Amino acid sequence: VIHSFPIMLNLQCLMSIRRMHVSLSRCSALRLPNRAGFCSKPGENGDDSGSHSDFKPKVKVGDSESTKEYLSTVIKDNNVVLFMKGSVKMPQCGFSNYVVQIFKFYGLKDFHAVNVLESEEIREGIKKYSNWPTIPQVYIKQEFIGGCDIIKEMHSDGSLEELLVRERLIKK
Repeated sequence: VIHSFPIMLNLQCLMSIRRMHVSLSRCSALRLPNRAGFCSKPGENGDDSGSHSDFKPKVKVGDSESTKEYLSTVIKDNNVVLFMKGSVKMPQCGFSNYVVQIFKFYGLKDFHAVNVLESEEIREGIKKYSNWPTIPQVYIKQEFIGGCDIIKEMHSDGSLEELLVRERLIKK
């Protein structure tokens, strides 16, 4: 008797799921006619993206020369640059916050933070510039160091502190 309850419950669940499946399959048979391409299948409009042309980007984001020039200038003009989500006072991402906290741990106050959430052009541009797919990104003396995972590893093995001391960004 004790074992029959779960079996009965499972049987009831399966029957319920079956009824829902039958109802949904009946509904899906009632399809609306294709109006102006909104219900077209991928490839019917001459593309295979599955997206209507109204929703495709008109310009490749992050590829403009002005974005590359801006990124290059920011990296060149600052000893330490952190491309992050949010600001130093209010990070919008745990990984960005982690890097900020590590910088604070070392007493590194002179770093330039760029909030990539303020500009899709900058957010996508920095990923292409560094050939690194994630944010945050850290540059020290114009050299791309990496993201949160690399900074965390360098902090753990002591190499981040060595780098900051060697570059005279902090005192030991």
